[in-house]
Amino acid sequence: MKKFIFVFLPVLVCFIANAQDELLVEHSCNFYHKKINKTFNISEPSPEAEKLIEKVLKGVDLYRNFTLKAADCEDVLATIEGKQRFLLYNPAILKDVEKDGIAKWIVYIKIAHAIGHHLNNHDFESVPEFNERLEIEEQADKFAGFALCELVGMFGNPSEVINAHENLIAKIELNSFLYMRRRYVRIRTYGFRESFEKCYEKKLVEKMKEPPDYSNGNVENNDDHSPKVLNPFEYGDDPSMINFLKSKFPYPPPDCNSELKLYDHFFSNSMYLGDVARKISFALSGRGYPHRFLSFPNGYVIVTQMEQYNADGTIIEDDETRWVHYPKQEEFSWSIDYFSSLIFPKKCYLRVFVFIVSADNYKFEGQASKSEATKWHSQGVTELPDQIASLPYSASQYDVRLLTYEFEVPESNHKAQQKCPCCKLSAENHLELSQIYYGLFIH
Repeated sequence: MKKFIFVFLPVLVCFIANAQDELLVEHSCNFYHKKINKTFNISEPSPEAEKLIEKVLKGVDLYRNFTLKAADCEDVLATIEGKQRFLLYNPAILKDVEKDGIAKWIVYIKIAHAIGHHLNNHDFESVPEFNERLEIEEQADKFAGFALCELVGMFGNPSEVINAHENLIAKIELNSFLYMRRRYVRIRTYGFRESFEKCYEKKLVEKMKEPPDYSNGNVENNDDHSPKVLNPFEYGDDPSMINFLKSKFPYPPPDCNSELKLYDHFFSNSMYLGDVARKISFALSGRGYPHRFLSFPNGYVIVTQMEQYNADGTIIEDDETRWVHYPKQEEFSWSIDYFSSLIFPKKCYLRVFVFIVSADNYKFEGQASKSEATKWHSQGVTELPDQIASLPYSASQYDVRLLTYEFEVPESNHKAQQKCPCCKLSAENHLELSQIYYGLFIH
């Protein structure tokens, strides 16, 4: 009898040590904002999971106000049971933390987002409405951006963090309803990115203020590492450069436009001017915009073909209408639409997108007629010369700005008039409604 007890006692102890409890989750948050109403099996966290949490908290110098538990949830989950806060994690995600590249940063972002909810004392049950829920998601994203910045300062590559976040946002966009997608994805993107970039830029400034270390006897010439200001006239007889220099965008740029400085995080992975050009080209091509390159002081310009668009700013899906510069005429019929068009002539709305990538500090002057704005695209070259594309890009040196030029054409006389004072829509509205915006941060 004593032998029987001796043999099975370790098994009994092992069973008790690994016993699992259950936790009903009715109100919670994961990174993808999925609604969950489910009972999970929970158990004590592993030492590796504890270290991961401590690593995130150490960077922000804050103490936890939640209990960590391993669970059979999808990945990471923040929830509240009564007055007790829980952070649940699936042990399988710990394998990704050991990997190189973006896989580990995806885990850290999800963990930091969940921690952000708890440290901000968010109550998931009392904020069921979309707008209020979006506000707390933004707060959690901003915390995650700051926390990841601190982690990168310890042992990481900032471009990998941005790539990891883009990967997560792309999944959110695919799973979001159309009516909420634009605003939801934009805020979820900006909250993290702005927090991350401001923190990281501050660290770079602090790093630059540190005195150089000459303890190893090496003296580094910083002048060799400063970004080069673009001066295309330095280049010789290359035909692609000659054609590029001949295709000049007006300088100073014409006034009466709507202007938007694009966020630096759109181009955070861009090392060269060509990378910036490829990203803008990808976004334009994704929405069917023909575009060309023109020279500009200390930079270049990407300009689209003049396009007819809907009055609400969205793209006209019919290509036969989209690329003509006058209102579509109703075919003769006995319909109300036809006779209404005779009494109330229709207008058509035209626009040109101009992306200026330049280190120059320019002003605006004069106005552009419709015929002049139309020629910008036809006069441009199809590719950015290698000599320009290979120059280093730095967000601190180059601005990327969007200018939109609007024209209205009445059906009565087909004489285009520029919208001045500008504009019917802001440059930001045009960027979103044309859906060029999505191509900029997804690519």
